[in-house]
Amino acid sequence: MKKRFAVVVFMCCTIAWLSLSLSVIGSDNEHYRYLQRIDSEHADVDWLLEKGERTRLVYRKNSPQNSELSVTTIDKGYATVSWELSVPDEHTEVKAVRRGNAIHLVGTVNGRPVDKLFKIDSAPWFQAMSVCLRAMVFSNASKMEFWILRPDTLKPHKLIAKKQGVDTMPVLGEPAEVQQITIGLPGMLAPFWSATYWFKKEDGVFVKYEGPHGPPGSPMVMVNLVGVM
Repeated sequence: MKKRFAVVVFMCCTIAWLSLSLSVIGSDNEHYRYLQRIDSEHADVDWLLEKGERTRLVYRKNSPQNSELSVTTIDKGYATVSWELSVPDEHTEVKAVRRGNAIHLVGTVNGRPVDKLFKIDSAPWFQAMSVCLRAMVFSNASKMEFWILRPDTLKPHKLIAKKQGVDTMPVLGEPAEVQQITIGLPGMLAPFWSATYWFKKEDGVFVKYEGPHGPPGSPMVMVNLVGVM
């Protein structure tokens, strides 16, 4: 599961502080296609945001190496309520649910049963950052800390997101203003790992990701929006 760290970190993380001024998720679903590249390996990603009182991000990755399905349920403030991960080739099927200041994880990992309760603090849980970080795009917040279940260990880790500049770049062949957001380790560990996301400033659509595929020294993961479904 180590090979999915940066990938699910890219696809995965989701919430915002109640004090932030956020736009409310609308009623129209969003459906996009992305291309993920790690060295010479390519994978197609189907990204479907099903909107409602409880909105779900359904993420499907298909590659010659394996297939993966994750479903992240979020609330109207982009907070992760629950997360499900299925990797059939690895005999992994888990579900995590936030209960107050704890995350309860149950299921099977590499064919072995798991049932763990992780204590966290009141910071948000962002398990699908390709949608969760809209919380920052749509607010005046310049930085925020959040939790994620690291996919290769399925243990909680705290990260920090920081707004960078607003750039103009081509998105599906048209120029668009995009908000750059970096994520990294908090405190003294900050220099050792970071990744970058780009979102359309107008509507928060995730358009690009660059980050290491695991710990420092790992190959880079590149993800780009390539189509609207």
